[in-house]
Amino acid sequence: GLAWTDDPPARVRRIVSNVEVEATDKPDEFAAYSNFLVYRNRRQREEGWFVGARRDRLRRSGEGWRLARRHILLDQHVFLDENLSLFF
Repeated sequence: GLAWTDDPPARVRRIVSNVEVEATDKPDEFAAYSNFLVYRNRRQREEGWFVGARRDRLRRSGEGWRLARRHILLDQHVFLDENLSLFF
């Protein structure tokens, strides 16, 4: 469902680039690095940009590959959006 902060719902576009994956010292884990840009628009003039990098750890399980850890490095020092309901 929707969060009450997204009423009306926002339009969101995610762009992920510069993806790099490397082995770790554990055979069932990989480290992944990427850059992202998230654009969010709601109502007529409410919009926000989030730009940064992700550092992920992927782990193989019985159901396939799973996200074990994610570290987000945002380029912005201050959030200018009124709310934050995104999963980067």
